[in-house]
Amino acid sequence: MLVAAIVLGATLTSCQKHVERANLRSAKDTLSYALGYTKGVSIANSIKNEIPDGDSTVNKSIMIAGFINGMNGDKINSQLTEEQARQIIQDYFKDLETKRILAENDAFQKKKDSNNKLMEEFAKEEGMKALPKPDKYDGPAVLVKELSAGKGDTIGLADYVYMSITQKLVDGQITYQTPEGDYSMLPVEGLVKGLQQGIRSLKPGAVANIIVPSELGYGRQGKNGIPANSILIFEVAIQKVFHNQKEARAFWKQEREKRGQIKAAETNEQKQAVAAKPATPAN
Repeated sequence: MLVAAIVLGATLTSCQKHVERANLRSAKDTLSYALGYTKGVSIANSIKNEIPDGDSTVNKSIMIAGFINGMNGDKINSQLTEEQARQIIQDYFKDLETKRILAENDAFQKKKDSNNKLMEEFAKEEGMKALPKPDKYDGPAVLVKELSAGKGDTIGLADYVYMSITQKLVDGQITYQTPEGDYSMLPVEGLVKGLQQGIRSLKPGAVANIIVPSELGYGRQGKNGIPANSILIFEVAIQKVFHNQKEARAFWKQEREKRGQIKAAETNEQKQAVAAKPATPAN
């Protein structure tokens, strides 16, 4: 379809801005013009969207010549066979894709080098601790700065943590945050790998900052509004740890019921306050 779009588009997007008006004398003429016009609009958009700098890349006059030969089935005067034409176009887009990948890799490498320098700077902060790197991983280590030590056993991969958490980018933009004074129940295994490792280095009651390199966060793809290749900064305060899902669910159910009761009480107090307020005299 793309091959047809390129060839046909040449004819319907002439280098001339104004062409001689067609004489639509019959239903056949009108249908022919309508078909040409709608195809022209569609193909012009295809060229614009799929061929970088289409106006400078493509010689429309020559494209028109190719279209006329193809439309008329004139294989004798055609300068290319259909197979040759398809191969040329295929090679063109293959070359474009190669250039796109090279540019993407170059941008990734520059971002990676920048991130590595940032991680090195973070690692110099007082109290910052670099965790052991996972097997077969040669990127920057996860960094943890424990602001308040916890007590008890370290946290396991299968555990559930009841904690407050803020997720930020290096520019300070907050991308996730539990409500102020509130907590979330999260399965350790469901967290991004770098955060898993950071949480597992802590104990119940700990308050810490965890800095996760992009490779152990959302990587080159990004996710949930997080840009690709982003270092993630987490501020966590771990309240409780549960070693099985049943206990975690039971506790979480109780907490939600408490919150519901508190909210209902606050709503009732507000209603009572409004009812007790003297009415404003009418003018």
